[in-house]
Amino acid sequence: MKKLTRLLIAAISSWPILYAVPSAGGDAYAVAEARGKDGLVLAETTRVGGTKHERLGSQRAGKAGLGALPASFEGELPCADCPVVRYHLDIFPDRLYVLRAQYEGTQRPLDTVGTWAGNPSGSLLTLQRDRRSALTFEVSDSSTLLWPPRRMAGADKSGAGYVLKRTSTFQPVEARATLTGMYLHVAGSGVFEICTGPGQSRLPLAQEGVNAALEAAYGRLAPAAGVDVLARFEGRITMQPKPEGGGLQPALVVERVIELKPGETCRTQFTAIQLEDTPWTLTHLGDEAVPTRYDRTQPHFSLSPLDHRITGNAGCAQMTGRYTLDGSKLGFGSLVTTMNAQCRGGLDIQRAFLAAIDRVKAWRLGGRSLELLDVDGKTAARFQAR
Repeated sequence: MKKLTRLLIAAISSWPILYAVPSAGGDAYAVAEARGKDGLVLAETTRVGGTKHERLGSQRAGKAGLGALPASFEGELPCADCPVVRYHLDIFPDRLYVLRAQYEGTQRPLDTVGTWAGNPSGSLLTLQRDRRSALTFEVSDSSTLLWPPRRMAGADKSGAGYVLKRTSTFQPVEARATLTGMYLHVAGSGVFEICTGPGQSRLPLAQEGVNAALEAAYGRLAPAAGVDVLARFEGRITMQPKPEGGGLQPALVVERVIELKPGETCRTQFTAIQLEDTPWTLTHLGDEAVPTRYDRTQPHFSLSPLDHRITGNAGCAQMTGRYTLDGSKLGFGSLVTTMNAQCRGGLDIQRAFLAAIDRVKAWRLGGRSLELLDVDGKTAARFQAR
């Protein structure tokens, strides 16, 4: 990684310290820093291109441990069923983050979007995708994120874990993701607040994609002007000019409206049972009930939306792998299993369970019950939320 160059450019910034490195295309994101009395870093960001300097704005960037924002970090993290996963993380001053995971051997990256938070000392950074999914890094310094944090149980206390390093310039990726949150249209523009818990990040909607159709649907559904509705979108995060001028900001381009739910909120969305981030215990294979075993050999699994990974127990083996989810469609890739040599009496169920998982093409929820369906719509396996 190239070290950032300290420059004093009074013509661009009224603050004393500026970090900037030109990119290959002649442009760079430059960040000037000043520390407030409360220990928070104030950041003024400017796009520098030739003789043109475009100010992106001045904002509080969070605790001093992260340094000035926006910032990008890159590195490699472990993978259970592939050689390596390459991560790119963009952190914005308004608590928004974008995380891209590129699994070696696959062409399409996996993007997640959510909000970040730090602890009071600035030593931890938590990425919150929703109210159930979170990934926490240790902030070693403003240029280094460690995973797992050394205070985590079982972590290497020497800090010899996995590292994401700050890039020399801010290099935002154009992420594509499915997002759930509150949509509001007022004064001729839309705003989207991601459902992640307290202090959600708000994204302006770009006048692109299916935005016109979305505004029309909102007008038909909203009981009154200025009332927000729960929404689920497929879209992408892009850097767009601020409407009042003065630089760029992340914005959401909606490409598909999955659903709009007037009268519902983020709270009601996440108190209901969800497919992902819920532990599911096997009760039936096809129409046949599976005997209940009061130990860890009862087949079970959970799906993590943060990295689209399935983890659980198949009966006599721990299992992990990746899954794809598109509305009601669900599919599983090859599962990696680790056998338990001491297991007794669970091999027949395990074989049937893994065969059922391999046939899954869709899913259906009913209360606390989950059905996994095959290509003909028949129940391959049934589960109960724990």
